[in-house]
Amino acid sequence: MSEPTERICECHELERLAADPDSHITFDANVNEYHLVRGRFVSVMRYCFFCGGRLPESTSDRFFMQPDPAEQAQVTSLLKGAKSLAAVIRVLGPADEVISRDELMIEQTIPNEVRWKRTFRYSSRWKTLTIDILEMPDGSFGGCMMSGKHRQ
Repeated sequence: MSEPTERICECHELERLAADPDSHITFDANVNEYHLVRGRFVSVMRYCFFCGGRLPESTSDRFFMQPDPAEQAQVTSLLKGAKSLAAVIRVLGPADEVISRDELMIEQTIPNEVRWKRTFRYSSRWKTLTIDILEMPDGSFGGCMMSGKHRQ
């Protein structure tokens, strides 16, 4: 039995909104994606919220590697139990890059938004992963984000 075919969006409402400079909907032709943008937050849209149809397939995977599950498991294992930024740095070693939030020129756009002070980026240790460790304003460990490494 074949899989049911998903209905494709043909209403063109998102296309119309993306052309409006005052809209929170944008279209990025480089990756073939519609985005819902609110301040610094960008959400990739997969379905049209007007007609419910499937939006075009993203081509962003051509810019980023698919994270290796074994590498992700290794990072998770290494960081298991790390409760402080100092503990993370002891386990992972010095970061390849330390990025200040001020360097990113991010404004607070949402009241009571969780803010971080710096990002410790590890981009050379793993073949497919980039790891970002967040430092909170009080110097504490704010979490870990894993993403596919940017293709060269």
